[in-house]
Amino acid sequence: MHTFKPELPSKLPLALNIGFTGHRPDGLQEADANQLKQQITAVFTSLSSVTADLLETHSAQTRYNQTKPVLRLLSSLAEGADRIAAECALAADFKLQCPLPFERQSYTLTFKDQTTNETFFNLLERAERIFELDGNIETDKMAYRHVGRLVVHHADIMLAVWDGKIDETSVGTAGVIAETQQQGIPIIWINSKTPHVIVCWDSGSAKDDWRPLDVNWLNTILKQLLFPADSEPVTKRWHNCLTKLLPKQQKNTYSDFYWLGEPNRFGIGLAYRAFFSFLGKRSIHFWGNPYKKDTDYQWQAIIQATDHLTNKVKLINTLNEQIRDNFIRADSLATYFADNFRGTFVLCFFLSACSVAFATLGTPINHLPAAFEDFSLLELAALFFVLMLVYRSRLRQTHQHWLDYRLLAERLRQQAIMLPMGSTSRWTLPDYEGQDDSSHAWINRFMHSVSRAEGLPDACQNSEYRQGYCLYLAALLTDQAQYHESNAKRNKNIVQFFEIGNTLLLILVILACSLHIYIERFLAEAEFIPLVATILAIVLPAFGAAFAGISSQGEFERIQHRSEGMKTQLANLAEKLKTKAPIISSHELNQYVNQASDILSSELSDWRVLFRKKTLRVEA
Repeated sequence: MHTFKPELPSKLPLALNIGFTGHRPDGLQEADANQLKQQITAVFTSLSSVTADLLETHSAQTRYNQTKPVLRLLSSLAEGADRIAAECALAADFKLQCPLPFERQSYTLTFKDQTTNETFFNLLERAERIFELDGNIETDKMAYRHVGRLVVHHADIMLAVWDGKIDETSVGTAGVIAETQQQGIPIIWINSKTPHVIVCWDSGSAKDDWRPLDVNWLNTILKQLLFPADSEPVTKRWHNCLTKLLPKQQKNTYSDFYWLGEPNRFGIGLAYRAFFSFLGKRSIHFWGNPYKKDTDYQWQAIIQATDHLTNKVKLINTLNEQIRDNFIRADSLATYFADNFRGTFVLCFFLSACSVAFATLGTPINHLPAAFEDFSLLELAALFFVLMLVYRSRLRQTHQHWLDYRLLAERLRQQAIMLPMGSTSRWTLPDYEGQDDSSHAWINRFMHSVSRAEGLPDACQNSEYRQGYCLYLAALLTDQAQYHESNAKRNKNIVQFFEIGNTLLLILVILACSLHIYIERFLAEAEFIPLVATILAIVLPAFGAAFAGISSQGEFERIQHRSEGMKTQLANLAEKLKTKAPIISSHELNQYVNQASDILSSELSDWRVLFRKKTLRVEA
């Protein structure tokens, strides 16, 4: 027996990103510098203490590795409160990541007090990562808005030194606070005026409903962020009874991704691999461990694409640390469970057709040999085996595991695509499906943990970097286009096989019926031949129905057309990127990135909606 052994990834570190926004010196005229530092330090101390305590809990041990928590401050190091907070964070053993609105040298030209440049560069040297956007100091308002939104996008909690004045149109602190509240991100607000009172807000409160900061609130918020509850699957009474008789059900949750065992590669998955290889690829190749091999090949395509990037080494390190092992495991598990689910329904349809043949052969018919009567037992055995296969698949949730791990693998692939631009994987279900499909919630939380552990890229978004990323994106889209082209061909081959098979069966049924009529009328003395013709006329349509059932359940034709459409869209977008690469602007590049994300996300949503309804059912 073959054994499938997906790589077991190391658990993600428990990471927490604290965004920061605060006033420049002209907004701190009523501040007491020493007291403000004490208050900021007190917040960091509380965050460190509560996070350390949470790491000792059972929830943390099942989800995260037990290394020291990764606590980060995201700050653009503007003059004033940003630098005070950065100094306090470093002193509290936080890591510092700096998204800058401009390249660092250009950024210094916007400082009113040029004597503070040394402090700015000293902080940059101590920063874990620096992500320099390509803002134009002549249109600096938009650059500040972009960097503010970037901080909000990556923040788990926003820490603000603010005077309390609300202005949604502002590109400064007031605008960032408004954006943060719109996104529902918790806020810790230190008043920029003495005595620098600390209050807090979360999405469960009205926008103007602030409460004093306390450890209980902080503990509750961090638990919600770091250990959101996994929903239990809804089960029926008969389902619970069956779980006592059949193999134990496995729930798909965040922590299950790590402890889910190394499942045996038993005959059903192996048989489907042979079936798909022969009909789709027109070849037989299903031995060894194609799961690991195929996934490694996909990962190498991502690594090879990084050759275009100026920060190749840094990016590869980040990809390997946070995404590689999780992607390989998710993709391997998705393929494994897909093979077992699909192999189950192929075998069930085939056995159902066989049961019709056994029933026919076991029916008392004139001139039927007595030995054929034992086929009734085979009919019963075939039907029992179908029931066993269906409930085994449902209790082990091969269908749900396949959908969830495929979704996770594709979102991790998107994360690798978006990471160099400081973006993250985006995916939503259509409104009509969202309330009915809640099982993907753990994947959203897992992806949030991945993004939280990654932090910001370490790069400078100059023209050379933009050109390199443009080619990087084009290479990955081309790779996906080639996959969809091959996938369309494989599924087209399968569709053609079933079409030809059903046509041949129909011809054989017509011939059998015609033969039966001819013999009954003109060769009445014949005994065995009419019996064979009758049996064929009954059994062959059953196999035709099985072919139709397999084709419908597998949606091979729809997959073929979808892959053909995806191939065209991705190939066209990749060609545009290659053409635009030498002269592409930041605005254009972001549009192409969003377009690529939309194409990949919409296809993923449509795929999940389609196949979520394709569960195995017991029907007569």
